[in-house]
Amino acid sequence: MLVSTVPKVEYMICIEEASKQLGVSKRRVRALATAGRILGAKKLNGTWVFPVKIVISERSSGPRLRVKSK
Repeated sequence: MLVSTVPKVEYMICIEEASKQLGVSKRRVRALATAGRILGAKKLNGTWVFPVKIVISERSSGPRLRVKSK
């Protein structure tokens, strides 16, 4: 039996789309990415890119991210 494997493709979004999805400013998204709080965020050629489904890690101290609900 031949089973073909399809490589998993990660679709990435830009900082503008990430800020709209989270309901925060682009500056705040950059700060979260720089702090390592957005899982899967990568900097490619000086530009931040994010997974389509953004997951933010919680910290034990400091202010919490308040995401606007739709």
